[in-house]
Amino acid sequence: MCIRDRVKGDSAPANGQEAAMSRVGKALYYKLFHSYTLKQWNVSASELDASVLERIPVRDDWDDRYFPNDKYQAQPKHGFTQLMQSMLTHPNIRSVSSLSLDQLYPKQNRHKMYSDFEHIYFTGPIDQYFGSSNLGNLEYRSINFEQTSVPTGAGSTERLVGQPGMVVNYPGPEVGFTRIVEYRHMYQQLVPEANTTMVKEFSTDTGEPYYPVPNAANRDLYQRYQALAASEESRHQVHFVGRLANYKYFNMDAAIRNAMDHFVRIHPKFQHNDLVFQHNRDIQAASAIFEPARTEHPSLDLVLSACARVTSHMPTSTWTGLMRTLASPFCNHEDHAHRVFVYLCDDAHATVLRDTVESGEDKDLKGCEWHFYQMNAPCLLYTSPSPRDS
Repeated sequence: MCIRDRVKGDSAPANGQEAAMSRVGKALYYKLFHSYTLKQWNVSASELDASVLERIPVRDDWDDRYFPNDKYQAQPKHGFTQLMQSMLTHPNIRSVSSLSLDQLYPKQNRHKMYSDFEHIYFTGPIDQYFGSSNLGNLEYRSINFEQTSVPTGAGSTERLVGQPGMVVNYPGPEVGFTRIVEYRHMYQQLVPEANTTMVKEFSTDTGEPYYPVPNAANRDLYQRYQALAASEESRHQVHFVGRLANYKYFNMDAAIRNAMDHFVRIHPKFQHNDLVFQHNRDIQAASAIFEPARTEHPSLDLVLSACARVTSHMPTSTWTGLMRTLASPFCNHEDHAHRVFVYLCDDAHATVLRDTVESGEDKDLKGCEWHFYQMNAPCLLYTSPSPRDS
């Protein structure tokens, strides 16, 4: 099987079917996507937006990871459930479950909700929040999970799992479910136990909403709800975040990014549209990301931060090089003076970096006002645009 019969048009794909055929061809489309789409969405791929099938990666290698180009990929050590529980375990957080928004704050009492909280974040279906608007319901798909316990052979080391991978898709019409998930693979729980847990997934129109249905009609209706959401945010600081509130088919990484971007946008402390770097990015990557800001914000205050666990194994030359890469475009600037704040947990690094700057031997680092501080807690490395008088 090959993808030589890919269907390429003169314009962008108009729907999901055209998108899939343009990437994998007709033969693979009908083997892999046609019936699967009907089961998953209860409509033909030709009735869905092109974005639905464009999000599926197509590769010609044996790398079975979903994000093969991402350098770091991981799952929470103890699972997502414990991750969320840990995030919510705080004296300032009170969790209430099994209650709808209308039960907590009936529509006639929404004014009390507005006064009770400085900011409100709604992650449920956006049409549910504005139910009284009578605009109509957006479409969602849900999943019924059928869990079974499958024998693997107690004490056996030959057959420790029930299927070859964590997720096995069933694209054909022969069965009603779309896939079977065996969670043992996720954490490499390959131990000889008597049974393994297998979960079949059946897509349905009823139940808890999981997937927005991207098509022209829903997109037009969502835009009307989006206008209501913008008004609700400006008047009452109610923010709509996540897959259901944005009516977008987010993956987990995109959903987290959506929340982080929204946080940066609305909180005054971060209203500089901060450029966030991960500690372990190399100098070249940092330079490439920072370069646009050099021209967009000619007057910047730079902030370089590092936590102890990173600096403990990172050569001082790396941090010196990173400082040079980020700061040199702003040093010796004819029109603007720049302040560079360096926060470090590691005294040794701070001393070497300070000596490097104060010696004046590195001409690329001259012309800035440098400040060094001892930091007691981990912090992200970031640059914060802060226009000021020169």
